[in-house]
Amino acid sequence: MAIINRGEVVLAGDPSSIVASVEGKLWKKSVAKADLPAHESKYNIVSVRLQAGRPLVHIYSETDPGNGFTLIEPDLEDVYFREIGRGATAQAA
Repeated sequence: MAIINRGEVVLAGDPSSIVASVEGKLWKKSVAKADLPAHESKYNIVSVRLQAGRPLVHIYSETDPGNGFTLIEPDLEDVYFREIGRGATAQAA
């Protein structure tokens, strides 16, 4: 499997190994819409989805971020959004 961003391979490998590489590092939390900007500036956000009208934030953190976040089981979608987001951050720098 490979993830390609803007014509460049940003990640390649066995899907189960790729997912395993982020196990224990992805966290989620439901937040109020008004609190989303503060979370965007404080955490490494992987994705934001609406769930019952509230943003459900997935973040990447090597350690427990506390503050009500719970550890999640990663999937390929989380890995994809993390890699695409890392590319966008690198381009902005």
